[in-house]
Amino acid sequence: MGYLVPVAQVNGNASPRLQELEADRAQLRTVVHSLTEERDRLRQELDRSRSEARQYRDALYALTRQPFTFEEDERAGIEANGVTLEEVIEQLESQ
Repeated sequence: MGYLVPVAQVNGNASPRLQELEADRAQLRTVVHSLTEERDRLRQELDRSRSEARQYRDALYALTRQPFTFEEDERAGIEANGVTLEEVIEQLESQ
């Protein structure tokens, strides 16, 4: 079985194009590493957000003693305008 010998070792010097490609490869490896780290960070953030959402859902179930859901337009309104915990409690107590 053979192995790859870089052109620079065979010819004694690398062509400008080969040097350019090697530089591009090094730069791309850096970008891939950076993107991989960002992906991992975002996955962890997503996991934390999902866990937090489950906790809020469970708290609402406990307060209402029944399943609690939001319609899509209600959820969008809450995300856009925000709701304080006091407002949620007030609404639950008024039911």
